[in-house]
Amino acid sequence: MVKYKLATPVEFDGKVYEELEFPRPKGKHLKSIPGDPCLGDVMKVAMKICNVPNKVFEEMDGYDYSQVGDILNDFLSVCPKTSRKSLPQ
Repeated sequence: MVKYKLATPVEFDGKVYEELEFPRPKGKHLKSIPGDPCLGDVMKVAMKICNVPNKVFEEMDGYDYSQVGDILNDFLSVCPKTSRKSLPQ
């Protein structure tokens, strides 16, 4: 699990979010990521595993948003790569 302290806390629905926790993603979280993911693809996984409302990510400062993307990219960089584009027929 990786913990990230937000540089700029986010207030949403009466709660202030100062730190996010990211457990290691599971296959069910990663299976929808394309072979060459963009930041939006990576952030969808972050939203699924972080267990906070998606609105927190939408209101997040740009710096924090980028840092969270880096955290998820670190998880993805240890995933095995394959050249197979689709399942065999």
